[in-house]
Amino acid sequence: EFALKIYTKLRAITVEALKPLDADIAVWYSDTIPDEDVFLPYASSLWLQPEGDLGLKMNTAFCQGFIEGYRRIILIGTDCPELTSASLVTAAAQLDSHKAVIGPAKDGGYYLIGLRSPQPALFESIPWSTRDVLNTTLARLDASGTNYAMLEVFSDIDTLEDLEHFNFLIP
Repeated sequence: EFALKIYTKLRAITVEALKPLDADIAVWYSDTIPDEDVFLPYASSLWLQPEGDLGLKMNTAFCQGFIEGYRRIILIGTDCPELTSASLVTAAAQLDSHKAVIGPAKDGGYYLIGLRSPQPALFESIPWSTRDVLNTTLARLDASGTNYAMLEVFSDIDTLEDLEHFNFLIP
């Protein structure tokens, strides 16, 4: 119940960041697509995530978006309490002049990734949930010659310790 209350607050923060945007929003659910959800009024499409690791889920979301004809796709989770509309607008603007954009997280991962074309190698055999995620991703972008922009470093919430800096999330 404690975790659910925090998750609910984080989802509300994410919705507030998405509300003012003039963008199509695809929402990917892990288990089932609910009849009622805070994201539904803002979603242009609803999807179920495939089974597999985080990389497969992320790559699938990007590939689906590119198949549908989108030329700039930004992927976020619901675990970044510092995410704002302004940071999403900045990410979209960076994709005008870069092939990728990354929002680095303080824990060595990232809270946002945006792409202008499929990049499946960015999501394969990544040591997810480790401090090496960001560096591995950046090394792959560099190796492929993909120019990218970096956003401001934010915190994301992956553990109870991460909550220490965000008392307003604690029920």
